[in-house]
Amino acid sequence: MNIRTLLIAAFTLTLLISCNTKQKTIDQLTNLTEDLKANSQDYTEQEWQEVDKQLEQINIELDKYQNQYTDAEKEHIGKLKGTCLWYETQHSVKNLKQGMKDAVKEAKGMIEGFTDAASDK
Repeated sequence: MNIRTLLIAAFTLTLLISCNTKQKTIDQLTNLTEDLKANSQDYTEQEWQEVDKQLEQINIELDKYQNQYTDAEKEHIGKLKGTCLWYETQHSVKNLKQGMKDAVKEAKGMIEGFTDAASDK
């Protein structure tokens, strides 16, 4: 083989690996989105933390290939990210509601303790 053939083969291999990696990242985001749709209502807090880590890693990878994505791919990625954001927001709202309920219960107990102590004096 001559040098030219080797250079063409190396370039082609690099291009194939690059396309495979950029598509792999989209596939990971697609899989995560589908899992959120199907299972997020049953996620534990630890599983939500894992989702956050996965999304962070996927976003890092997407940023690496941002200039290689077509407009259609960018739109698809945006749609997937939007879906993930919706499920994460639902989880956050659920946690906020529970936190508010707990705070109200604690405040009620605090007021009772305060009035009990005040009436003892």
